[in-house]
Amino acid sequence: MKIGKYEIEDELGRGSMGVVYRARDTLLDRHVAIKLISTEALDDWTKKLFEREAKAVARMSHPNIVVVYDFDYFENQPYIAMELLKGASLDDLFYEKKLELKDTLDIIHQTLNGLQHAHDQGVIHRDIKPTNIFVSDSGVVKIMDFGVARLAATSSTVTEGFVLGTPEYMSPEQVKAESLDGRTDLFSVGTMLYWLFTNETPFSADTAHSTMFKIVNEEPSPLQVKGISHHVLADLQSILNRALAKDPAERFASASDMAKEVKSLILLVEQEADFQEEDPDFENAETVQVPIPKFTTVKKTAQMKSLPPFPSETPAKETKQEPPEIERTMQLRGQIPDLSVAPEVTMAPPPLQRTRVEVPTPGPVRRFSKKNIIIALILLLAALWGIYRVIVAQKIPTRPHPVVTPGIVQVCLLPEVRQEALNLRAGTPQLSPVIRLPL
Repeated sequence: MKIGKYEIEDELGRGSMGVVYRARDTLLDRHVAIKLISTEALDDWTKKLFEREAKAVARMSHPNIVVVYDFDYFENQPYIAMELLKGASLDDLFYEKKLELKDTLDIIHQTLNGLQHAHDQGVIHRDIKPTNIFVSDSGVVKIMDFGVARLAATSSTVTEGFVLGTPEYMSPEQVKAESLDGRTDLFSVGTMLYWLFTNETPFSADTAHSTMFKIVNEEPSPLQVKGISHHVLADLQSILNRALAKDPAERFASASDMAKEVKSLILLVEQEADFQEEDPDFENAETVQVPIPKFTTVKKTAQMKSLPPFPSETPAKETKQEPPEIERTMQLRGQIPDLSVAPEVTMAPPPLQRTRVEVPTPGPVRRFSKKNIIIALILLLAALWGIYRVIVAQKIPTRPHPVVTPGIVQVCLLPEVRQEALNLRAGTPQLSPVIRLPL
């Protein structure tokens, strides 16, 4: 069988809308996958959806999006020629093998990278789910099936009156047939991430109507995952809470923002794996409460494997005013040091894995600067000068000051002058030592 320039070699899969073949391009001598719409599902609405998928994928070029080579009609049946992938869908891969934590997060990270490129091109997938995520044998993720994707530059009349997508993976605004943007795909990615850890969607129900009701009105149950640390679980739950928010404004602003958070979580998983290799009992360390003095500063809360022994010191005497103790839970293995005395020790922990406690060391003795000495000397000289003025002023006799009364000028004489006046006028004792002059 031959479809156009493609020679059919084998059938890869069959669905309600069509069939997928393995074929060989006779002109370029390469293997491709042919997606052909069946005659039973062929109508105007299906043709428009199929053309939309071809146009949506053709305008994108990204390692995490399937490549479309050709679009044409064969005996009035539309078909798409795309790259032939070797691997399995995420749905099949999940049930065939147990995915490691790092591999699961890496699949989500690659999916978000591909979605960010699609959103940059104005394409919203609207049907992100495990069956539309393909994982190649080399671990590369490919986003497929853009059949219900919406192009920003096209009209929405094709889907008018319809709610397209898979109910379990729809966003609240998609269920309510409201205007959509790229954040609706982030809700679907969050639903898929929840499914990968629990084997059930966060809003699963018996019927599609009940599922959509729960998507709009109910909150998902918190994750209950065994075998991962509480640090990873807390960060994972934080990502899910934002991705599955009812209000699009409370979700991640873009797929790249969510991808950054997932990448940070991958790095944390890798670091914990390194510690696990060094110390197999790291995850089983005893959890204790260690009091931390008030003057210590904890920069990063992280899991500690061990602490170096502190140098021996004489315990400080108890004082009446004791700093309040701050209780903090840390994982320690081995002997617990006494933190009631703050020794001078510098710990250099690896990032995100140990608690760095900075203990302030006493500073050098404060000395007077040249400026302070000069100011002190100036003040001392000013004080000495004031004292000198007071002492000298007591030895200087005061001079008389004229006393003015109405109509008379009084002149006060010095004691020596007054005595001479008395001697000269001894015969006239009524004379006063004050000379009055009429005005």
